Amino acid sequence: MPGKQARNNEPPLSRAQSQIAAKILRQEFDPATCTHFDDESAPRLLAAVNAAFTAHDPPLPPTYSYRKMEDWRANCVYRYKSRSRQYKRDLQSFDSSRVLRL
Repeated sequence: MPGKQARNNEPPLSRAQSQIAAKILRQEFDPATCTHFDDESAPRLLAAVNAAFTAHDPPLPPTYSYRKMEDWRANCVYRYKSRSRQYKRDLQSFDSSRVLRL
């Protein structure tokens, strides 16, 4: 679902572009240990993603932007926190007396 930020007529990513970007960004970003990109790593990652787009066969347009990277980061942190809350809820509601013991 698109965010509420202004899009400035940026074209959406194709599925191939999304997968390439996620593969590169996941190598550098772990929502369990940090919630933001470093100031020096953001331009490097942006350049790496756009370079991967142009190196793809067939070449993809280098349309990845800082705003798209920040949207990906925010979504990644949201999904991590959501899974963590669900896991804690499941642990709290777990009833060990109902476990079948062999």
